[in-house]
Amino acid sequence: MKKLNIVTILLLMCILLVACSSPKEGQTPSESTGLTQSSAETENESGAEAEQIVLEPDNPYVEVSNIDFSSCKYENGYFTGEMSYTSHTTQKYVDEYNDYFYRQIYFGFYDESGNLVGDEISQDNYLYSREYTYSSTDHVMVATNGKISKVEVLKIVCEKPSNK
Repeated sequence: MKKLNIVTILLLMCILLVACSSPKEGQTPSESTGLTQSSAETENESGAEAEQIVLEPDNPYVEVSNIDFSSCKYENGYFTGEMSYTSHTTQKYVDEYNDYFYRQIYFGFYDESGNLVGDEISQDNYLYSREYTYSSTDHVMVATNGKISKVEVLKIVCEKPSNK
């Protein structure tokens, strides 16, 4: 019985997190997450200050392709399931941003009318110091009133810890 309660609590926490992080009507994803499209000082997982770069979806450094959300389903107000994608880190990234080794890819989820209804973050904790291609599968859950027809990259945030 305790295991069921823990699972229920974790599920409710996930639902609350998704509901709080989804853009409100009229907001852009960056407004809902509090992030800006410029370089900024933030804290990384270890609590140390980190320097960030924000890459637009169409950039010469990190390419994201083959986004597949066909195994996801809409149920009880949520679009949920496994989403896979491929990311390619180019040599240009290695040459210019080799010190930025922690990456977050922000995916936007669009309804059948083309409206952005939510976003999800996929995290890679380490970027190799070479050109490479990586395939990933992540569990996603987005609160929505209908089916999702399109998933696109909104932005890619890369950061490096400072030497403080």
